[in-house]
Amino acid sequence: MMLKTYKKNREHLRTTCIERDYLEGKLVVQQLKTAVLMGTIQSKVPVGLASNQIGLSSRVFIALINKKWKGFINPIIEKHSKNIIECAEGCLSLDGKKTYKTKRYEWVTVSRLTKTGRTKKKYTGFTAIIIQHEIDHLNGKLCKDGGCV
Repeated sequence: MMLKTYKKNREHLRTTCIERDYLEGKLVVQQLKTAVLMGTIQSKVPVGLASNQIGLSSRVFIALINKKWKGFINPIIEKHSKNIIECAEGCLSLDGKKTYKTKRYEWVTVSRLTKTGRTKKKYTGFTAIIIQHEIDHLNGKLCKDGGCV
């Protein structure tokens, strides 16, 4: 079975996702990981996937960090750099061959829900870009909108 990312009807992608408790968020993380690992997402090299890209409304995404898929439940950008970088981003929910110019923070500190409460971590470089891209999805924004800045 192939899971579809929402490419034609983007209405769902423009909706702000809803916070979930840890257990429900963990289940969504597993659904997202399964979609990527089973090859059900049609992309050559996915580096992130938000729940609303596969029709769910949970405030959850996964990102490929240090060659491992990491789940983010109810993520919040707590701090960010003053420096802004220009990027060229692609998206599973848009034309896979096209890139869009965006502006992103050089680094972000993100908190997320875990089994024991909220944890914070600073992310830099390409990982910070992935995380900002996926949080934009959870906020109903697409990279063609220009990024979070």
